[in-house]
Amino acid sequence: MLGYTDTKDDLAKAAKAPTKRSEEPASNKQRQRKTTGRKQLQIKNIRALALVSVGLAFWPIASRAGDAAPAPSASAPAISPTISVELNKLEPVEKGCRVYTVVDNPGAVAFQSLKLDLILFHTDGVIGRRLMLDLAPLKSTKKTVKMFDLDGTQCDKIGSFLVHDVMECKSDTGPVDKCLDAITLKSLSNVQISK
Repeated sequence: MLGYTDTKDDLAKAAKAPTKRSEEPASNKQRQRKTTGRKQLQIKNIRALALVSVGLAFWPIASRAGDAAPAPSASAPAISPTISVELNKLEPVEKGCRVYTVVDNPGAVAFQSLKLDLILFHTDGVIGRRLMLDLAPLKSTKKTVKMFDLDGTQCDKIGSFLVHDVMECKSDTGPVDKCLDAITLKSLSNVQISK
């Protein structure tokens, strides 16, 4: 019969030589260790790739955020209390319309510059023009009247004003942060003002 040995020498050789069954558990353990090691390495690689992907996803935002605006200085004063801008009246003049505003600065900060980016809307809702309005100088704890002329625009054609942004905001000590947030708006005329 094939695979059967009758001699003692053959039996001794067979006893000394490792059988496939005894080798299989060792190689299964080795395979399991290799597989486990590979899986752990794959998991580590996936984690590393995920971290790199997240970092790359936020990298353009972080770099744009750094370019968008300089960090506020520690010495920049805060506006407290708020500055009130009131659209008081519109008056027809020879060349167009004169706009009167009342600006109340109840706080201790005096302003050398407070430039508003102002958008004028016609009564039909269409943008009429964009202008910059400098309300400064503003003394501390003081109410002032500012007026400006809109040449070529009739008062009855003005529907509303939008304070789009604050272009420049400086006190006696330097730039002031969050000026737009600190401005409150109201109107005593039929023309509204908002931000």
